[in-house]
Amino acid sequence: MSAPEKSKTLKIWLPIVILFVACLAMLGWWMQSKRVSQEQRDEYGIKMSEAEKYLNTREYALALNKYYEAAEVIPSNISAYEGIIRILLQKNRPSDAFNIVDKSANALSPTDRSHLYVMIGNYYYENGDYNRAKEMCQNGIGLGVENMNADLMLGKSLLNLGKINEAKREFELDGYKDADLIEATLLRSYIYSLTDFNKASETLSSVTPADKYTVYYEEFDKVLKSLDTDTKYNSAKLARVFINNGYPWLAVSILEPKESEISEYVEGLYYLGRAYVESGQYDRGIEVLEKSLGLGHMETEILWAMSRAYVGKNDLDSAIKTYSEAVTSAGKDITKDLAEEYISFLLKNKQYLKAGESVTTMLTTAQPAFLYIFGIQSNYELNEYNKIDYYLEQLRKLPLSEDEKKEYLYWNAKIQLKNEELDDMNSTLTELASLDKYNPKYYLLLGRYELEKGDSGSAKDSFKKSIEYDLNNSVTDEALKLLSNIE
Repeated sequence: MSAPEKSKTLKIWLPIVILFVACLAMLGWWMQSKRVSQEQRDEYGIKMSEAEKYLNTREYALALNKYYEAAEVIPSNISAYEGIIRILLQKNRPSDAFNIVDKSANALSPTDRSHLYVMIGNYYYENGDYNRAKEMCQNGIGLGVENMNADLMLGKSLLNLGKINEAKREFELDGYKDADLIEATLLRSYIYSLTDFNKASETLSSVTPADKYTVYYEEFDKVLKSLDTDTKYNSAKLARVFINNGYPWLAVSILEPKESEISEYVEGLYYLGRAYVESGQYDRGIEVLEKSLGLGHMETEILWAMSRAYVGKNDLDSAIKTYSEAVTSAGKDITKDLAEEYISFLLKNKQYLKAGESVTTMLTTAQPAFLYIFGIQSNYELNEYNKIDYYLEQLRKLPLSEDEKKEYLYWNAKIQLKNEELDDMNSTLTELASLDKYNPKYYLLLGRYELEKGDSGSAKDSFKKSIEYDLNNSVTDEALKLLSNIE
C-alpha cells in the first residue's frame, strides 16, 4: 500500500478507533459505577433490617428513613423502594409514591420500575379509582418490559371502566403464570359467558385453581352447570356472580338487553339496578330499582342500593329517606353493614340528631352490641351523656368481639376523662393497650390523660404516635390540633 493510501486509510479508521476506545472507556466507567462492594451490601442489609424492625412496630417514619438511607447506599436495588412505596400507600400517599417511582428512572431497571407502578396501580384499584389504576399499569407496560401482572391489573381496571372487549384482549394474552394465570382465566370465563356458556365452561376447566381462587372457580362452575334454556334466569344467575365479585359492568352487559324480559322479575331488576349503581350510572340505577320495589320481596336490598345511588348523586335528603326505609324494612334482621353504613353516612354529614334517633329506633327491634356503639358515637356529638352512660352499661352486659371491646374501652375512657375520673381512665387505657398497643385512639386518649396529669412532654410523644399509627385518618386531625397547642 502506498503512503497516500495508508494516509487515507488512517484518516478513515482513526476516528472510528477513537470512538471505539471512548465507548470502551465509558462502558468501563458504567460497569465500575454499577459495581457494588461487599461493604455496601453489608451496610444495605443493616439498614434494611432496621427498616423492617421499625415497620414491624409500625414506626413508619423511622422505617421510611431507613429505607431511604438503604436506597442511597445501593440505588439500583428495588427492595428499599418497595418498602418506601408500601409505607406511603399504607399512609394513603399515592402521589408521593408515584413521585418516588418517577425519580428512580436513573437508578432502577425498567423491570423494577414497572413492578412499582403496579403496586401503586393496585392501591388505586382497591380504592375504586379505576382510571388512575389504568394509568399506572399503562406506565408499567410502557417501559417496554414484560410484566404480566401489569397486563392483568390493566385488564381488571378496563373491566371496571366498562371496556369489556379491551379487557378481554388483556386476559387473552400469552405469558400468564401461577396466580395471574388462574385469575386471568377466571375473568376470561366470565366474559365468554356473556355469549357462549360452553366456551366459558371449557375455559374455566382448563386451569386447576389454588388458594383463594378455588372458591371462585367452584362457584362459577356450579352456576355454569345450572344454566338451562331460560335466558331470563340464566342472566340473573350470572349477574349475581359478577356483581358479588366486583364486576358490575358485566352484569349490565348481560341484563341490559333483557330489561323488557325481566320487567316482572324482581331479582333480575334488582341486579340490573344494583349493577347500574355500582358502575356509577346512578339515575339509571334508581329508575330500575324503583320499578322493582313494587314486585314484592327484596325491599331492604332494593332500598339499600337506592340509598347508595343517592349518595353517589350527593342527594342528602333522598339518601336519608331511603336509608331510613331500608332500616325499617330490615327490622330485627338488620345487618351490621347496613346499620354502620347508614349511621356513618349521617355522622359524616353532621346529621347527629337523626343519627341518634335512628339508633334509638333500631334498638327497639334488635340489641346487638354494634348498635349501642353507634348510639354512643351519635349521642356524643349531641352531648347526651345520660344516653351514653346507658349504652355503656348495656355493653358491659353483652359478649363483645375484640373490635367491639376496643370501641367500648375507647368510649368508656373518653367519658371517664370528661368526668375527670383519671384513675379509672388509667385502668381502662391499660386494658385497651393490652388488646392493641398500636391503636391510634389509645395514644390519643393517653396523650390527653398525660396532659391532665401535667406531663406535656409525654403527651406530645403520645399524640405523635397516634398520628403515626393512624392509617384511616380517624384521629389525626384531633391529634394535630392538640399537638399544636403544646408546641
